[in-house]
Amino acid sequence: DAAGNTSVGISRALLAGINRLKAGDVITISMGYTGTAGIDGKEISVPIAYNSDEAAIIRTATQKGIYVLVSAGNSSTDYNNSALFGTGYITKAYGSSGTNDPGHYLIGAASPGAWCSSIMGYGNLAAGSRLPFSSYGSRVSPAAWGACVMSAGNSVYNFSNTAGVLNDDYTFFFNGTSAAAPEVAGLVASFSSAFQEKNKFALSPADLYKKLVETG
Repeated sequence: DAAGNTSVGISRALLAGINRLKAGDVITISMGYTGTAGIDGKEISVPIAYNSDEAAIIRTATQKGIYVLVSAGNSSTDYNNSALFGTGYITKAYGSSGTNDPGHYLIGAASPGAWCSSIMGYGNLAAGSRLPFSSYGSRVSPAAWGACVMSAGNSVYNFSNTAGVLNDDYTFFFNGTSAAAPEVAGLVASFSSAFQEKNKFALSPADLYKKLVETG
């Protein structure tokens, strides 16, 4: 907002989105908060819905039937750490904390395979393994590629080799849980669209989550 209150600005943006969407639509949020913890001052990530204001708004969206996907964060934070996070929703698996769970999906970053992880300096991580930077815990699921993701970006790859053609430029190194979240969002949107076309109604966020887990 005008006073520089980031939380208020995020809340307003979320509310604007919710008011324009309906059951079966998708919101992706690739942002969160960071802080320090412990005597070593290690940086930790905190998902956006850990803030009570944003949690309440996200809960409004998921209760409306909107699928909300949030990047887990890139500080290798263990969200099962009750010393840092108490006994709130973040320390439990999706849906297990009842009405205290905002109902969003918290997306982690997984390795595409050794071919990528070795390039990135993470060793020979098998496909599907957690990338070292990805925050993790019982609540983080599902996950998708979080490294070596080709995306619109800079001119690492210019397919027509023509200067100034902005939509011809791509990067092969879009990394992080912010790379993983939109991948899962695309899957969720595709699945939701196909399901609604066949069944004429939208799955609840909890029911669609079960489908994701069951089918991978």
